[in-house]
Amino acid sequence: MTSTISGNDLRDRMLARVRAVATSAPEDAFKVLASAGNRELLGLIGREAPQSISALSELAGRAQPNVSRSLSALVGATLVTVRQDGRASVPELTDLGREKASELGLLDAPARAQEAIEASAAEPSFLTVRFDGAPDDGVRGAVLAHLPRRDGQGIATVGLETDLEAWAGALLDDWWRMLYRRDAPHPLGTFAAASGQVSIALKSHGPRIERIVRGPITMARDAAFLALEELEHDLIAHVLQPVATRLRAGRRFDRPMQAKLARLEETRAFPAEHAFARTAGALGISPYDLGDARADAIRRLIETMPDEDVRLDFASAVLDDELGAASEWVSGELRDHAGVNTMRRLPELARQLSAVRLPTSARPWQRGTAMARSLRQAMGLGPSATLIDLEHLAESFGSDYFAASETKAPAVLCGYQGHAEAGPIVVVEDDGPERTAFTLARAIGDYLVFESRASCVANRYTDRQAVGRAFAAEFLAPAEGVVHMVEEGVPMERVARHFGTTLRVVHHQYDNNADRFADA
Repeated sequence: MTSTISGNDLRDRMLARVRAVATSAPEDAFKVLASAGNRELLGLIGREAPQSISALSELAGRAQPNVSRSLSALVGATLVTVRQDGRASVPELTDLGREKASELGLLDAPARAQEAIEASAAEPSFLTVRFDGAPDDGVRGAVLAHLPRRDGQGIATVGLETDLEAWAGALLDDWWRMLYRRDAPHPLGTFAAASGQVSIALKSHGPRIERIVRGPITMARDAAFLALEELEHDLIAHVLQPVATRLRAGRRFDRPMQAKLARLEETRAFPAEHAFARTAGALGISPYDLGDARADAIRRLIETMPDEDVRLDFASAVLDDELGAASEWVSGELRDHAGVNTMRRLPELARQLSAVRLPTSARPWQRGTAMARSLRQAMGLGPSATLIDLEHLAESFGSDYFAASETKAPAVLCGYQGHAEAGPIVVVEDDGPERTAFTLARAIGDYLVFESRASCVANRYTDRQAVGRAFAAEFLAPAEGVVHMVEEGVPMERVARHFGTTLRVVHHQYDNNADRFADA
């Protein structure tokens, strides 16, 4: 027998949820209002004074279950209260809610609010949209990309003529993979410019997103990067919300794109669901409609790696297909090598060097290189001093004996740092003496810079992995020593053997630093 839920039952369940939230600890109003859907409801309640939750749903053009989640968040942040009036439940702004709505301009008349939206959209942003025709004509138009030119000649605007509803829907389908699967370019499309075709893609490096532009328009390297949070806000405010507003203006409700946007905003409003979605995206899968086994695997990963930066790097390295094998490799190697690969000196060294850590705003290579130089100085190692080999490197950090793993790490993992009572444990796959030493040094550098209780070393090009690579190169083969030896006529192969590292590392150090040290 199939049971049905009546409208009254649905309303009663929704009200029970809202009341339950009202009795829990208040949420941060700032975080709740970061969701455009939550802001929209706050403004509608303040301007229109709906006399029931059903009326609020009609005003918002959203299904009642979607409205209930946003309303729950607003109640939990003490921005809204729900007053019972007979059988009707009337949402009303609290004093705090009215204050915040006023600060954000949400109590303005719709025409003034629209003017504010248009003024905001006129400010420089990466992507905006242009609509063609009247709202009744559909959602045809163009996605416009605004790119700062490398030559300093202002902003180049390129356009992609498309069905904006379909384009926005596809963007929402790929949202979590696009922004959180690191070191995986995601194409946005081929845009038209006066000088030719321009292809644009996004690639996550972690907290930064790189805009990869191919064609006649070039961008400066630094200008190519946007902060992840900034990009998310811009995409929602300047692309997705305008498309949804256009659909409503054309009397189009409950369209797939609108449902996907509501789902995105609701996910972002709840911390646990947001963390789940980000992790799924890093694994290369959608967080929605997963089976129980895959969902449980993601939850276990979140529990075992609460540091999100570590978790997303790890997830991006192994992806969904090899998550189980990678987790088993890590737990097994940490267990088997706990007695020999414990770096007992690392915590004390990390405390000693905490003052020399560069801020997160510094470039990744700068953070790694600065830490390596400070560590060598603290250890009394001159520019040409060498740590001899892998065993001496491990002994320098308190390991009695170091054993590399005989089992190849799954996916693109090549090492992992965990923690035990005696100190950090580092496990790396055996890849020959020089490469294994470099991987070990990457793990050591990661611990000194971030001091995380867990982290992975992987063949991915993320900001975190860049910190470890820069540290390992400078710690094992200092640029000053490499340049001076090469300029004195020592063959690079001999320089590599002297420092116990690979020829590739020596070439990298020389090519990037010869101008600084050659004439010193």
